[in-house]
Amino acid sequence: MSTCCSNGRRKPILWRPRLVERNTRKAAFLREALRVTGARGMVHLAEIGDTVDRITGPVDCVTARAVAPLNQLIGFAEPLVRKGAKALFLKGQDVEGELTEATKYWKIAPHLHSSRTAGGGWIVELDQVERRDQSANVDGHRA
Repeated sequence: MSTCCSNGRRKPILWRPRLVERNTRKAAFLREALRVTGARGMVHLAEIGDTVDRITGPVDCVTARAVAPLNQLIGFAEPLVRKGAKALFLKGQDVEGELTEATKYWKIAPHLHSSRTAGGGWIVELDQVERRDQSANVDGHRA
């Protein structure tokens, strides 16, 4: 999962991604990619659930690909979306099934965009999320 930060103005945004990866080898690859490209960013070797609440500063966008089912992704992104971030989640052909499951736990108004790169893939755009039942965890189990 990554977060993109703005410079706080309406002028061009300096993209400084915060990349969260729990796998050491993948995190090393991401660090090397930032170094080789000269991109500014930060890689956090951590579980996303342990990291989101510690992110400070403005966040414009939260993205994720192949991280978790949609209902769990929404739970990870909720603190940032509440502060005004947009969520863009790349999902596969079963997006409708994932949306059906997610709406059991979340009040969402998703905007779906067909992927230009993945046949049958979708981008789920969320501007607001609200938990339906405060006693349910993001995976749907009772606390």
